[in-house]
Amino acid sequence: MFAPATAPLTDPPQSRLTPPRLLGAVVFAAIGFVAVWQGFGLAGFGTDAHALRVLVAVAPLFVCGLVLVWPRWSPLRAVVGLIGLVGAAIAWWIVPISPEPKMPSSLRNAAETRDWYKANLAIATVEELSRSKGHPELKLLRTQYPSLTNDLQADYDKWARETADEIISRYRRTPLDDFKGVEALGEPTKLLREAHPASADRLEAARRQWLSNALHAKTHELEKLKPGDWAGFNDTAFGRRTLVEALPDTRATILRAEREWVDSSVDSIVANNLAPKAGEGPTRREFWKQIHWEILALKSLDAEDNRFSQARGWLFKVAHDTAVSEAVAHFGAGDYHLAFGVARTHSVAWSATAAILGPSEEKSLTEFRGTYEFFDLLASKSAKPVEPPETAPPPRTKP
Repeated sequence: MFAPATAPLTDPPQSRLTPPRLLGAVVFAAIGFVAVWQGFGLAGFGTDAHALRVLVAVAPLFVCGLVLVWPRWSPLRAVVGLIGLVGAAIAWWIVPISPEPKMPSSLRNAAETRDWYKANLAIATVEELSRSKGHPELKLLRTQYPSLTNDLQADYDKWARETADEIISRYRRTPLDDFKGVEALGEPTKLLREAHPASADRLEAARRQWLSNALHAKTHELEKLKPGDWAGFNDTAFGRRTLVEALPDTRATILRAEREWVDSSVDSIVANNLAPKAGEGPTRREFWKQIHWEILALKSLDAEDNRFSQARGWLFKVAHDTAVSEAVAHFGAGDYHLAFGVARTHSVAWSATAAILGPSEEKSLTEFRGTYEFFDLLASKSAKPVEPPETAPPPRTKP
């Protein structure tokens, strides 16, 4: 007799991972994740989700879900489910949003940082702004966890407004000659403008108002000086230079004010000294040369060789006209050598200035000197040699 055939041995149904069981594990993981996710949200920690944190939080839930749907573990299902939920909660709390070193913020770190900002944003002072550099980390935190820091926006706006009010108040209280004090406000002003653009217009208006008042005060000092008061110009130069060193964007305005005052002074001096006074001869060339040297010696912000070119050009013209008049007078008297001496001395004194002023001035000097040099040489060649006078011989003595 033949023995009956036996069926191949297979795993019992309860020991295999069937699709229904896999689906059950997935459903448990999904339900558990939603519970953890929304539970933290209800606890005040926001509902911000990140791929890495979601993946790590779902992993223990899925593993425990597989255990739950396995028949052999039926007595311990409650304990396993609780372990999965606790593991997911811990992962959701401590896992950073990215493995990159630049973005390591976990929910725990983000919550601690949020609480720190809540405490420190209550301190709205310029010193706190400078110390915190405008709270640049807050922008990154709000990008990473927008729902967690949603209520922080109102605190931040309030802090920015109050800090801006303090900076504006300091601008108004700062004396117009306290350039270092205003310079010190430059950094917090820049920080707050970058950190809170809504305050930028108010801060810029306060800064410009102070600059306008300070510039007006410095330019008014020049306006009060008498024309040609070179000593007064030099006495007030330190304040103008200090202002420009502290606030470089005031340089153009100060330079323009100095240039206009010098131009006005030269105009006044020329108008008062161009025509000879009663009983006096014509104004000497040395006077205009002296005024020119005094202008070059001014303690101006402009140290370029062509500084005050308009005033110096006007002085050159007056001095040149004076030299021409003197040379013509000597020439008319037949003293060609003196006429050439005037032309030569004038050319030497003003040659450097003419080179700065331009080709026209250089040409006028060259022609002036060349003309009278020609006549001086011509007169020297045409002059007859002077013979010594004849003298009578001494009388003879009688023998």
